[in-house]
Amino acid sequence: VGKVNKALGVRGDLVAESAAVIETQGINDQKFSEEVLACLPSEQLVISDEEVAKRRDMRKELTFTIDPDTARDMDDAIHCKLLDNGNTEVGVHIADVSYYITPGSAL
Repeated sequence: VGKVNKALGVRGDLVAESAAVIETQGINDQKFSEEVLACLPSEQLVISDEEVAKRRDMRKELTFTIDPDTARDMDDAIHCKLLDNGNTEVGVHIADVSYYITPGSAL
């Protein structure tokens, strides 16, 4: 015989299913502390030319996020384009957040 500990919602509902994963996997879904928030870059984020030169610049590609509406970040994306030879290029973009994290910080 089982015992209901918490009602999460209707089976199949995205919010309820997400809550079930968070609950069963023991994921911390608490708000970020002020200490963590203070580590975030300002809204006027500027990336140096030196840093851009180290990377493949994909900013001119028409890119779409694949993160769901419920995501707390938008860090996964794809692009598709027709190549001159008739093939289609599909690019998968995963954000490199390590650039923004200082080792030993609250993040």
